[in-house]
Amino acid sequence: MANRVAVASVIAAVGIVAVIGTIAAVTSAKKVDDNDAGGLFSSVKLSTVCASTLYPQKCEQSLKPVVNDTSDPEDVLRAAFNVALDEVAAAFQRSAHIGKGATDNLTKNAMEVCKKLLDDATEDLGAMSRLKPQDVVRHVKDLRVWVSGVMTYVYTCADGFEKPELKEAMDKVLQNSTELSSNALAILTRLGELLPEEAKALNATLAGAGHGRRLLGWQMGEAEEVTSGGRGLLAVDDKLGEIADVASANRKLLSDTLDEIAGMSHGANGRRLLSTLWSQITSTQGEDVLAHQQKLGVSPDDETDHAARRNLLSTELDSIASTSAEANRQLLAAEELPDELAGKRQLLSRTLMGIDEAATEAKRQLDEATTENTMSETEHRVLTTDLVGTFDEIQDGRSGAPPGNFPKWMSATQRRLLQLPSLQKPNKVVAQDGSGDFKTISEAIAAVPKTFEGRFVIYVKSGVYKEYVTVPKNMANIFMYGDGPTKTVVTGDKSNTGGFATIATPTFSAEGNGFICKSMGFVNTAGPDGHQAVAMHVQGDMSVFFNCRFEGYQDTLYVHANRQFFRNCEVLGTVDFIFGNSAALFQNCLMTVRKPGDSQSNMVTAQGRTDPNMPTGIVLQGCRIVPEQALFPVRLQVPSYLGRPWKEYARTVVMESTIGDLIRPEGWAEWMGDLGLKTLYYAEYANTGPGAGTSKRVNWPGYRVIGQAEATHFTAGVFIDGMTWLQSTGTPNVMGFTK
Repeated sequence: MANRVAVASVIAAVGIVAVIGTIAAVTSAKKVDDNDAGGLFSSVKLSTVCASTLYPQKCEQSLKPVVNDTSDPEDVLRAAFNVALDEVAAAFQRSAHIGKGATDNLTKNAMEVCKKLLDDATEDLGAMSRLKPQDVVRHVKDLRVWVSGVMTYVYTCADGFEKPELKEAMDKVLQNSTELSSNALAILTRLGELLPEEAKALNATLAGAGHGRRLLGWQMGEAEEVTSGGRGLLAVDDKLGEIADVASANRKLLSDTLDEIAGMSHGANGRRLLSTLWSQITSTQGEDVLAHQQKLGVSPDDETDHAARRNLLSTELDSIASTSAEANRQLLAAEELPDELAGKRQLLSRTLMGIDEAATEAKRQLDEATTENTMSETEHRVLTTDLVGTFDEIQDGRSGAPPGNFPKWMSATQRRLLQLPSLQKPNKVVAQDGSGDFKTISEAIAAVPKTFEGRFVIYVKSGVYKEYVTVPKNMANIFMYGDGPTKTVVTGDKSNTGGFATIATPTFSAEGNGFICKSMGFVNTAGPDGHQAVAMHVQGDMSVFFNCRFEGYQDTLYVHANRQFFRNCEVLGTVDFIFGNSAALFQNCLMTVRKPGDSQSNMVTAQGRTDPNMPTGIVLQGCRIVPEQALFPVRLQVPSYLGRPWKEYARTVVMESTIGDLIRPEGWAEWMGDLGLKTLYYAEYANTGPGAGTSKRVNWPGYRVIGQAEATHFTAGVFIDGMTWLQSTGTPNVMGFTK
């Protein structure tokens, strides 16, 4: 009984915080004076609030001791916070005895993990309880995410127990907590419907007042605010010069990349590939444009006539974009490759894809420059299709480095890709050879000052780092970057077979909010026999990964809770290799399906949404789902699916993506009988490829093919509220549709 009260108290606090925070926010908005008899409960009573929940009777029972129709809202708020937090503190002391006496490693490990998860829940609840009334109104979307995170921590605690009898017992303990948390989330979800008009107006005003955050004990905004100021207003001449520089650099990078392909394409297979590639390119581009690799396009640098110069630039950029796109298509379509080329196929593909994007964006900038004499600051459009770049805040001289010769509308890291010196100045450097400040990543993280303000930058030099790394929950705004996803690699081998709960297996765990990672790889080497073996665990809110690689088999990437954005990343695995209950959006990523163990099937996703009001799910946008080389010969024999419902309200959307023929025509698989088939949300929109046909898809009530209007809800700007935080990270992104 003590255990039941302990866990229930945690979630009860969420409900109290949500409801009383709402009361205080509305009261603040209305500014009722002492002579005004009107108040919140004159228009919105407790019964009305609870009617919007899934468990209305329990809602009223849990809140009546501190909320009634005559209480002064601010007095109730103060009393409720004190009672709730005192009870939570006492409950966690009692929870330390749960599972006491266990002797097997899995159970003991599960209890340790459970204690940490409940500690995390307590910390988040405490932070939410300290929010100012106006912040409750302003950050309803954020609060829904954070409450969902608390709910996820609680059910993850139960899921850590492998023995059926222990898991069943813990589920029973958590039942009351689950229902109370669902009520709190429902109240938050429908908060806009319950607020008086004055509070709605306040909410609208606050929503447009900027997006700097100092919520849940961390800050987002000041550390990486990106504005169009300081970028300069470009005259047409300057603009054409800048675009010419970009074209020249992309031309050289494309030439070098094709040289690299040619250099490795020896032997009959290689010659056949190169012959096919060149015949395709020249048939579409013409010999006059691609007369020789080293002379791609024409140089307009000596032209003085604006019209002629623009035409030459436009032709060259079109040539670079279409050449790189066609080379990439041929490279990906080739079935027989030399070993050297097969091993680097994806790296070369990403480079070619990036050249295409950069040239296309430069062409767009050129078209804008031809229609206006200058670009006004209000019309300036931030580059959203950069090849690389996650740290724009140190551009424009703010890092102390010279700005270089490339335009300011290009990110610092894109310039670096185009072979300019790096502009990134790290706070700490990690190098295995001793040339940095530390030899391990963990040492660098431990050295981050607790009082550090802003974003702390850690550069990890190339090498294979055999260590288990955690960016702790109290360490926000870390930016970590390496020399490339196959050069800077963190590796481990913990697995469920080895005696660890799934959440205790990660090679790398990113728990701090605002974590940004670029150009690194994360591997769990346990193999298919290790079963659940996580390479990367992400818990921090508003986390970003760019040009990263996650390699494992079962449960490779654990998108546990809160919000994450992945761009230009590769995820490799077999069973449920992208799983969890965050709001996770993958944009322009590669999902490489591996050859599983005997009798296993491949599942790209396994989403863990447990409540219909959770704003969580997995979205694959503009991604590619392909087999690895080892799977390719047997890809039609090994069952592979887009996903299966881990929890009852699982939500996964695949949109604007290319789906390979390895995916079975039915598309999706069951988890356990009819679990979740009526309540899940599985959707597809505007996909292409041999596996994208929907005529033979499952006919479950929860599956649907959606149109653009519905798909809009799963774009970055809407689904993860990207307009308020993602753009300020400097990460390449598309807020809407990619096609």
